[in-house]
Amino acid sequence: MRRTVRLSAEASDRYQKFDEENRPLLSDDFFLSKEDAGYFVKEDQAQGYFSASFHEDEADISFCFSRGISFEDACEDLHLLSEKCIRRAHPKKIVCLPEPRYIHVLQACGYYQKGTVYQKKIEPWRRQLRDTVFDQEGYIINQGAMEKIPFGWFTTDAKGCGWIAAYNLMKMCGREQTMQETAEQMGDHALLGAVCGEPLHALYLYLRRKGCGCGLSKPWDGDALKCMQKSRYGILLYTHKDGAHYTAYRSLENGRKLFYNAVYGREDHEETAAGFLAQRELLPFASVIYVN
Repeated sequence: MRRTVRLSAEASDRYQKFDEENRPLLSDDFFLSKEDAGYFVKEDQAQGYFSASFHEDEADISFCFSRGISFEDACEDLHLLSEKCIRRAHPKKIVCLPEPRYIHVLQACGYYQKGTVYQKKIEPWRRQLRDTVFDQEGYIINQGAMEKIPFGWFTTDAKGCGWIAAYNLMKMCGREQTMQETAEQMGDHALLGAVCGEPLHALYLYLRRKGCGCGLSKPWDGDALKCMQKSRYGILLYTHKDGAHYTAYRSLENGRKLFYNAVYGREDHEETAAGFLAQRELLPFASVIYVN
């Protein structure tokens, strides 16, 4: 589980060894004049530091990661910090004075250069939606609360699972773009205003064009499960009693999967792939768009 821990005497005692190795990497003013500051933590192990301050319509952030952190973990920590800032102050933008070694992380997480800083503008759709639509890293997990967001001729709560899964997967792949851009691009090409949602091959080709480097399983459970087993991330298409549904997933180190927007509003939804289908699937014809 990924989280943040605020600076405190207790936290300093807990992460004393981490501080001895990594605190010297910080500038003298890293924690000065900051309203929120602390550690990035994964599975109770510190991975880095963050600090944030808030002004009118703007959040200013700083971060530093431990040596050897993976690109994936660095991106997820920055997602966590960005979502933390959004929930606290609902700013119009988040601004960071970058270090060159982290520019690729910033770019992967939707930040872009503006003069001497990198910034991330918070799109209008995000400010329309309740925080509970998202998990702590900003992935969409509650399609049912998105009735104000259009998709084709319909609304996202009714027909939007395909674009939601695409948005979540691109975010995992370091190709984050806005919700509005994703929904409008996919909705503009959907058959009859997305009356049947998003066709599987159209979704697959869209993600390929976006550079996700994905593959497509054969349309039955055996091959879908085999592809899920070897993949890092992906999108599962399956049928249940109410019809077809797309859900993005991430592979965990324990061999299980973390599912997004499969059960509306459920955060940290962890299951085996086989167990997920056994519990929910109506017909044994699942398909997977997968990224190795």
